[in-house]
Amino acid sequence: MTIFLMHPTDARAWPAMPQVVNRMCLFSVDAHGKLEPDLVRNYLANFITELVHPEQVKQRCWVKVEDDGLVSGHIVVDLANQNGLPYGSVAQFASDEGLGFPRDAGARLWEEIQGWVRDNGGAQMRIRARSRLHARAYRTYYGFKETPQVLMWKEL
Repeated sequence: MTIFLMHPTDARAWPAMPQVVNRMCLFSVDAHGKLEPDLVRNYLANFITELVHPEQVKQRCWVKVEDDGLVSGHIVVDLANQNGLPYGSVAQFASDEGLGFPRDAGARLWEEIQGWVRDNGGAQMRIRARSRLHARAYRTYYGFKETPQVLMWKEL
């Protein structure tokens, strides 16, 4: 098993790309009930932009690949901005059942992600927990804090 940044100069990224795009699509349907084509389109644009203008990249993806080449986990992180304050936002974070991120590898991955966010002016990371169980894991293992905000929605 190996974890790496999907980068266009990394030869491992190209054969993994179809699986990564498929995972992003499946995640968005599972988490949001619909496909989010903008997420995939933005990711692919940022992937290619990395070759020419790496300073303009606002989204990256790290993957966990098993020894047989199966992509079994991924995390997509955006650089976002709220009122002039840049931060890192975890757009997607998933691992196949029974194939979780090993704790030491997960810790190194988070350090790499946070380093990228810091290098781009971010002073904070944000993640939306899909359940109380996820929130507890993010708090316990990764040091996230819950906010008092309540997300509300209404169908139109």
